Amino acid sequence: MGNEQKEKRYKTPETPWDIGKPDFNLIEAVTKIPIKPCKALDIGCGTGDNSIWLAQHYFQVTGIDISEIAIDKAKEKALKANIKCIFMVADFITNKIEGAPFGFVFDRGCFHLFDSDEERKRFAEKVANYLEKDSLWLTIVGNADDQRSGYGPP
Repeated sequence: MGNEQKEKRYKTPETPWDIGKPDFNLIEAVTKIPIKPCKALDIGCGTGDNSIWLAQHYFQVTGIDISEIAIDKAKEKALKANIKCIFMVADFITNKIEGAPFGFVFDRGCFHLFDSDEERKRFAEKVANYLEKDSLWLTIVGNADDQRSGYGPP
C-alpha cells in the first residue's frame, strides 16, 4: 500500500492492521525467548502500540512509519501513557534511520507488502545493516494455514 493510500485509510476507521494494542506475537517473543531490553527499531510502527509496549518494558524505541497521521497518533498515545519513544515519519527503504545499531528490530506490517524477492531481499539487507552483532529481527507475516489464538489480522 502506497503512502497516499495509507494516509487516506488513517483518516477513516478502515485500518484493520491497527488493532489498538500490542501484537501478541511480540509480547510472546519478548517474554518467552526472552529478548532483553535494548535499543529497538519498530519498522512500520503505525499508531505506536508495539513501540509503546516495548518502551514500557524498558526498551529504547525508535518507531518509524510512512504515514504522518499514524506518527502523530503514536506521539499522542505515548504522551498520554507518559512513555518516551522516538517516532518519525520515514520510509525504511529510502531514508537513513538515526540511532543504529539496534539490538532488536520489529516489523509487523512491512515485509509482507513487497511483491518481489528482490524487494524482500533489499529490505532484509537494510535490516541487517541496522542490527548490532548478536541481535534479533522479528517480523510478523500472514500465514493462511495458521490456526491463530490471538487478535488482529495476520
